[in-house]
Amino acid sequence: MQAKVLRRVEACAVCRTERHLIEGELPQAVYPAVTGHEIVGTVEVLAPSVREPRLGVPG
Repeated sequence: MQAKVLRRVEACAVCRTERHLIEGELPQAVYPAVTGHEIVGTVEVLAPSVREPRLGVPG
């Protein structure tokens, strides 16, 4: 899978589900788990086929 949008991450947070993973409260969880998906950053690179978001847009 190729990236379509590249963002420069400025902040990353832990969501409540990640806290449950850390505490072992989700026995059905599949590991390894990808965490840290709560991000804010700026769009820096777009694939030619991408129309939105635009370059330089925070989000």
